[in-house]
Amino acid sequence: MTFKLFNFILHLILCNVLMSYSFSGFSQESHRLDSLLQELEKPKKDTNRANSMGLVARMLYRSDVPRAKSYATEALALSEALSYTKGLAEISRIMGNIHQSKALDSALYYYLESLKYYEVLDDSLGCIDAYYNIANVYLQLSNFEAAKKNQVLCYELAKKVNNHAYLFRAKNGMGVYYIGLGLHHEENKDSLTAIASYQKGIPFLLEALQHADSIDSEYYKSQAYGNLAYVKTALGDFDTALTYALRMLKTYELHGYEAYYPISYTQIADIYLKMGNHQQAISYANSALEWINESDGLYGMKQAYETLYKAHKAIGDYEAAVGFGQRMFDISTRIFNKEREEQIARVQSEFDTKQMEKENELLKKEAEIAESSMKKQRVYVVLALSLLALIIVITTLVYRNLLDKKSFARKVQDLQDAKTRWFTNIAHELRTPLTLILGPVCKMINHQIPEDSMMDELKMVQKNSEQLVNRVNEILDVSRMEFQELTVNRQPEGLTVLVREIIDSFQSLARQKSIFLKFSYNACLMLNIDRSKISTILNNLISNALKFTSSGGTVSVDLDYDPDSLDFVNIKVRDTGIGIPEQDLPYIFDRFYQVSHSQQPQSGGSGVGLALAQELARLHGGLISVSSLENHGSVFELSLPKSLITKTDSYSSFQSYIIEHTNEPTLKPEQNMTSGKPSILLVEDHPDMRQYIGKLLGNHYHVVEATEGQQAMEIIKEYTPDLIISDVMMPVMGGLTFAKKLKEDPKYKLTPFIALTAHANDRDKLMAYRTGIDDYMVKPFNAEELMARIQNLLTNTLERKKATQELLVTTEKDKQMPLTYGEKLIEELEKMVREHLSEGCSINSLATHAAMSESSLNRFLKKITGLTPGQFIRDIRLQEAIFLLESQKYKTISEVVYAVGFEDASSFTRLFKKRFGKNPSTYLESISK
Repeated sequence: MTFKLFNFILHLILCNVLMSYSFSGFSQESHRLDSLLQELEKPKKDTNRANSMGLVARMLYRSDVPRAKSYATEALALSEALSYTKGLAEISRIMGNIHQSKALDSALYYYLESLKYYEVLDDSLGCIDAYYNIANVYLQLSNFEAAKKNQVLCYELAKKVNNHAYLFRAKNGMGVYYIGLGLHHEENKDSLTAIASYQKGIPFLLEALQHADSIDSEYYKSQAYGNLAYVKTALGDFDTALTYALRMLKTYELHGYEAYYPISYTQIADIYLKMGNHQQAISYANSALEWINESDGLYGMKQAYETLYKAHKAIGDYEAAVGFGQRMFDISTRIFNKEREEQIARVQSEFDTKQMEKENELLKKEAEIAESSMKKQRVYVVLALSLLALIIVITTLVYRNLLDKKSFARKVQDLQDAKTRWFTNIAHELRTPLTLILGPVCKMINHQIPEDSMMDELKMVQKNSEQLVNRVNEILDVSRMEFQELTVNRQPEGLTVLVREIIDSFQSLARQKSIFLKFSYNACLMLNIDRSKISTILNNLISNALKFTSSGGTVSVDLDYDPDSLDFVNIKVRDTGIGIPEQDLPYIFDRFYQVSHSQQPQSGGSGVGLALAQELARLHGGLISVSSLENHGSVFELSLPKSLITKTDSYSSFQSYIIEHTNEPTLKPEQNMTSGKPSILLVEDHPDMRQYIGKLLGNHYHVVEATEGQQAMEIIKEYTPDLIISDVMMPVMGGLTFAKKLKEDPKYKLTPFIALTAHANDRDKLMAYRTGIDDYMVKPFNAEELMARIQNLLTNTLERKKATQELLVTTEKDKQMPLTYGEKLIEELEKMVREHLSEGCSINSLATHAAMSESSLNRFLKKITGLTPGQFIRDIRLQEAIFLLESQKYKTISEVVYAVGFEDASSFTRLFKKRFGKNPSTYLESISK
């Protein structure tokens, strides 16, 4: 239900629950309260006591609901005990009045009960009252069919009674029904049907006014005036609406009934606002605020503040308008919190009531069984009590089981609704810190870490554990975002200082990547924001900017606020990175969407960061916008409404804060040419992973480091490494793109290449091998396994170099064999071996296929691969074996041994461990986990 419809119904409740009492009558009853309370101190329990308690409840329910409910409940119980039907009818109606403002279901129940008892008493006036109240509750529940049915019954019965007071009540009720129906159609954008409904209500309201004149009831007239003012306002007849509304107010003021002042003033203020008389609207809205009781008048306060906001905005007083708009927003928040608390309390109350009813039922049945059992023999008593106990236990178990099943079904449904597509992409974010946790831990377990390095390793474990926690928190935030449960906890924060702190946290990364990071601002601002949520947004935007900007590039963050021309505080994050393709721009804030660059097919990330950031911005009333040009950079702009500002100090010009990069040189190529150690080029964008692998290899190899593929290509121009290890998912240029470009150059065609990745599926592995990668390891990996694979590839390379030297003295024909022909022949031979794995492929058959002698084949394979024909066949079998283990096509090692053509498991195990650093059973076990 919208606020407009709710406000109308609030007016309906306030006016109609008192309609059966005149001003003077109500005043007289108020004076009797003290004497009635004294009378109730007498212990006598009869129908007079029930009537007195009902009257006290009726007097108290507007000012003290808990006490009113307590007296009404006791009166209802006493009436039931005395079989006092009239008391049951009257007090059920009072109970309905008590519950009508907060618990409509309970109110409807008691009004229906009152109708039942009035029908038993054949009390037509009571039935008219009951139908009227039932219709009003159905109207508030938007059940217009049931509301009309009961209102028509009220009207028909009132015509038979022919009493002016009850005819007024019935006809006014019909008018109210059509106003409510019109509001419903208006909220559903059906203006024509809404107008028709309003027009249908006018005759009933005019007739109701005539009945009020007949009995000279100023109070009834005021009700008709108010409802006519509503309908005339809805139809746009503001002059007539104003006339009726002023008459209503005059009547209330004449009788001094102050409870109705606020709603009258707000209604008149709204009419003046619609007429364009903004000063009068402001005057009446202010009058309404003077009379509204803050403890129970939040809705009236909100409407008054809304009128003041619109009126001041219309006359150009924007400063005042912003102030009233903020108050309106604050009141709306309080209304929301209040309604939520009341809803929780209502659900708890209903649950307690039902629980009490069930317990009473069980106690009643138990008493009946006990009374019946007393007449039987002792054995039957024991059996009956045992049976009763069993029934209670079973009932409890069944009930609990039912609750558990419902709870489980809800959880299953919630899980099914959650998105799961992004877990493959988040694997890269999780597996990298896992590697950096498991690696040092395994080394500690095996006592492979010197004491002086222990603290550094532990700090790495701690740092990456915190990264894992951050990723888990991101997953939780995505879940909350799915179910719209994200909330903000706003409080005044220094935005300028916060942005500076966040930028400071990226200093190390910016320097490491040789990127200029600059911060400019023209104001020191205090904003009413959720610090953690804004930090999440800015961390995401700045991290992305650094991630997709190459070495030597620039990332600038600008905080801009102009109080004269801007409605927002803007924070722009600019970069000179790779940019975003135009076709992807409309979708980058969609959940789970990831941009695919032609030059960078894989760069990691979960695909939810920007969606989450946008949602957090919207919770602050702001938004994130983007502009980008591919290969030139992007600009992400966070805009927060200036209504959040609590304090500002502006500058005449922008203040700048620059973090300049320092050229932190990698290991120079000349250094690895003198010691005789093999050199390895390590390409990894994650600083901790790069440091971890560098330390792991540093004692055995010279390691040159690069942060991504493009930088690695520049390093390769200066020297040729003996082996390359590269991550697959990196910014600017990913590992597979780097490998492809590298292998296109004949000079590096045979350089061994090991790919590291978090993706463990077969499709990615096949793509890697087709690119020309020699080996493929999935994070988190075992350090010993990595060392074994490096050693194996370097040994093969060394053999290949020796073979090449030997071939310098071979025949001219062999020397002039084109490399492209050799590559094609190698592919054919590899295909032949794979096609005959299980039955075996001999060296003689390979030589025959290559049209060479066995000795020529030996020289050819050593030149191209560094392997003898036997080693060539064996290596292909081992590669196929590890592929079968990873795909889990076979469940046992014996099946794999047979499938790849080895004669016995022991030799297979020995060769497998030498090639991959683990024996087959351990490898299979690690994959199964």
